[in-house]
Amino acid sequence: MKRLSWVVLFTLGCLWTSMAVAQTAINPGDVIEDTANGEAVLYTFSATAGMNYLIKLESDDFDPLVEILNSDEDVIASDDDSGGFFNALLSFTAPTDGIYTIVVTSWSGSPAGVYTLSLSELALIPLVYDDVRTVELNGAEAMFFGFDGVEGEFVTITADSADDALDTELALFSPNGEEIAFDDDGGPSLEPAIVSVRLPMTGVYQVVLSPGISGTELNGTVDVLVTPVDGLLLDDGQQITLTLGEAFDYQMVYFTAQSGTQYQLSLISSSESGSPTATVNDGTFGKRLNADGFTSVSGVFTAETDGIVAIRVEQYLSFQPAEIIVSLIEAE
Repeated sequence: MKRLSWVVLFTLGCLWTSMAVAQTAINPGDVIEDTANGEAVLYTFSATAGMNYLIKLESDDFDPLVEILNSDEDVIASDDDSGGFFNALLSFTAPTDGIYTIVVTSWSGSPAGVYTLSLSELALIPLVYDDVRTVELNGAEAMFFGFDGVEGEFVTITADSADDALDTELALFSPNGEEIAFDDDGGPSLEPAIVSVRLPMTGVYQVVLSPGISGTELNGTVDVLVTPVDGLLLDDGQQITLTLGEAFDYQMVYFTAQSGTQYQLSLISSSESGSPTATVNDGTFGKRLNADGFTSVSGVFTAETDGIVAIRVEQYLSFQPAEIIVSLIEAE
């Protein structure tokens, strides 16, 4: 549910401009319990550029959705159920100094009932490339990490647990607060792994480790690692062979697209039982190519944007490592 909220909310962000709603000040450290009467409730706070904040919204009466508006009343961040049991938990890095607005509302229907809102400053646990960070979880709802990234770099992020029963997931947020990658079980032994993601800008990136099952707590020890990697490029009709199922269950490859150009993407699996799948992350919605039980598939799509486009390649119905040959050419 929260994965879809970005698409909807950026479209509807301008609607707040016409809403004449009273606003209440909130400061870091405040915990507010109040009642919503069927309309969104707005709170304002003063933020410092580069400072990290944690906003939590809980309610037993409605499905909490929290949004952050900038001074232009655009929605720049949102969350609806990262806090477990449909509660909202949002980490937010202020891009500039200024006054920001927290919107208390509901994912479905009108917000009506008692809620609790809290705002706190958030200290990110620092991550350094190729340096394992071991953390004790101690019943946390989520753990928040940060690392310095440079535009155009490719990184892989893993979270390895000492307890095989611990179910976790990883999310990566860019310096402007946009979620750019997510995974729950793409690594070894169903551990989460964000594989070969391209960093879109220079700045501090947030890595959020949270429970894989909503409403549970994080306990035990986890090793978190950010590793710089070489990006896999399909430009100029190149062909790439991927090995899936050994280290990771999926891989990311990239190509430089020209808007309006048609491309033919082909996948061939070495596994007799496996079924290769690719998702082209071009534009608002990904284009999916699925072999549907076969070992190979080919399809044509039209690029919607100029620039570097990511393709996620994975394999279904195979319990053994498999090689997948990926090729891309301009369609005639």
